Amino acid sequence: MHEPVPPFPTEIFGRLGAVIDEYADALKVPRDLAAATALSAASVAVGTAVKLDSGPARLQHGNLWIAYIGPTGTGKDTAGEQMFDPLRAREAEYVRQYNEELAEYEKAHRVWKIHHSVWEKRFKTAIEANKKFTDSEPEEPRRPRLRKLLTTDFTLEAVIKLLHSSPRGILAHQGELVGFLRSMNQYKNGKGSDRALWSDMWNCLPIRKDRATNEERLYVPRPFVSLYGGIQPALLDELDDERSREDGFVYRFLPCFPDRRPTEIPRKIKRSAEKQWNATVEKLFALEPDEDGNPRIAKLDRAAQKEFKRFFTDNAKDVDALDEDDPRRGAWVKLSLYWSRLALVIHLLRWASADRQVDNPMSELVVDGDSALAASILVDDYFKPHLAKVSAVLLAAQAQRLKDRALRYLRAHRGEWTGTRDICHGLNTFKKETEEALSELLDDNLVEFEAKQHHGQTWPRWRVEGN
Repeated sequence: MHEPVPPFPTEIFGRLGAVIDEYADALKVPRDLAAATALSAASVAVGTAVKLDSGPARLQHGNLWIAYIGPTGTGKDTAGEQMFDPLRAREAEYVRQYNEELAEYEKAHRVWKIHHSVWEKRFKTAIEANKKFTDSEPEEPRRPRLRKLLTTDFTLEAVIKLLHSSPRGILAHQGELVGFLRSMNQYKNGKGSDRALWSDMWNCLPIRKDRATNEERLYVPRPFVSLYGGIQPALLDELDDERSREDGFVYRFLPCFPDRRPTEIPRKIKRSAEKQWNATVEKLFALEPDEDGNPRIAKLDRAAQKEFKRFFTDNAKDVDALDEDDPRRGAWVKLSLYWSRLALVIHLLRWASADRQVDNPMSELVVDGDSALAASILVDDYFKPHLAKVSAVLLAAQAQRLKDRALRYLRAHRGEWTGTRDICHGLNTFKKETEEALSELLDDNLVEFEAKQHHGQTWPRWRVEGN
């Protein structure tokens, strides 16, 4: 059994913490769920408008990949529906603007077609008469693009198309992350480059998509995608296949794996909390990139720099203390990058939910010591224990798979005594983990054991009991 994990420390959000607690209490879901969806919504509201400079070569956007782990019936979808409401309201405004722009475009395009037809006739006449023709070709109006913020379509083509029309960023969310992982390479029978491109998007590195036919080549210089999805504990080990361990893909997810399960009937959320959450998200959307469309750069103040240095040093020591094969190791390495992202999003959430009015929101792009400490608390006291819980589940699943393989191997030998070394060779496993699996099978009375003496040495041998 794993150690109990702490609940999400919503107090790190300042006065907004009470709002998130109200959503959790009203919806009767763990506050981890309300906080995770709030962070996801806030990250995409900020999008590519701001990035944090926490040191040399450490520029980070605020995109977050969060996996909420819980059984069916824990409200994984309910909280998302509520906390994402401000994003849906913004999308509705995008639709209204798009319809207006589309009407103007269609009017302008009709006029352009008339002018272009006249231009073509004059051009043709000049060519036939062998005369010089210097009139410029009328420029065709550009069709407007509909901006989006939310999608449940995780196919790479769909996501890149959305990013092309929504350069600020999008939030991709699904009820089950396992479906996303299973479908990642569906167009190339598991041999595509989807994982690599998703990893680039996690880093907000430029991507280009050439696969789609009869489509323009799509280039996205800053592909901002926050990911949020649920996963049932019983399916958790599907995130931890060999390829994920090799390319570190699974370690890009921050896990929320709470112990508490809701048992009460939901109630209506207080209107004051809804208004404050909506106003907070709208204030985040007021943050704009610079005049060239590049992200504004947020800095750490002196106290925040000191806190980041402490966190980075301590986290490096924590990583070094882990065994090489510990599932937490890859995740903890990425926590130093996530610290910067969380510090940025937390700071802007605290700013956006404050009562005071600021004439120039860009003057607030200095992450203070309180926000830095909040990021450290969230990583050290929340995500690390939840990663440890995930690690315990994954290690138990790995151990069970090895036990099953060892048992099948011995059954295939039909009662013959088989040495530990031969079993390791047959399963392509290490001696220590194989001995642990065989010892557990022996404790379960599923195998027999004998210590064979040969030339003064003891040779452990195993067989399936009863054969």
